[in-house]
Amino acid sequence: MSEMFIRIENGQPVDHPIMGDNFRRTFPEIDPANPGPGFAKFFRVPRSAVGKYEVVIGGPTYQWVGDVVQDVWETRAMTPEERADVDAYYQDQME
Repeated sequence: MSEMFIRIENGQPVDHPIMGDNFRRTFPEIDPANPGPGFAKFFRVPRSAVGKYEVVIGGPTYQWVGDVVQDVWETRAMTPEERADVDAYYQDQME
């Protein structure tokens, strides 16, 4: 996956992530290896990383995880009825 960056204001991520090539062209004076306090490296977490029995609530938020910002998907556990539906779907696919 391509390198990405995100703008930081007051210690928090703002706006949308910027692809590495666009970042270097737009901000040639900033060293991508050390973007300083105004930007941080960004890591894209695909929605598919959510567990089989979880439901995604809304879109991702951008949150600090260690020294990078990444997508954080808010989820909830499926109800027993939802789990049964998922299991039935996968069982049908195997037959």
